[in-house]
Amino acid sequence: MVTDEILCAVQSMAELFDTPDARNAGNAIWKMLADFDEDSWHEKVNSGTIKEWQQHYIED
Repeated sequence: MVTDEILCAVQSMAELFDTPDARNAGNAIWKMLADFDEDSWHEKVNSGTIKEWQQHYIED
């Protein structure tokens, strides 16, 4: 389970990054964690669609 406190910590870490690319990476991780669902994760592992799901957050 991803808590609001974890999301807050990830957001504050992303804001510390020096470059736009690093901040974008931090923001992509934040979005992925905000949308994380354990049940859905297990389905993605079993179906092999994890990279497709992750790529969605990088392209946004």
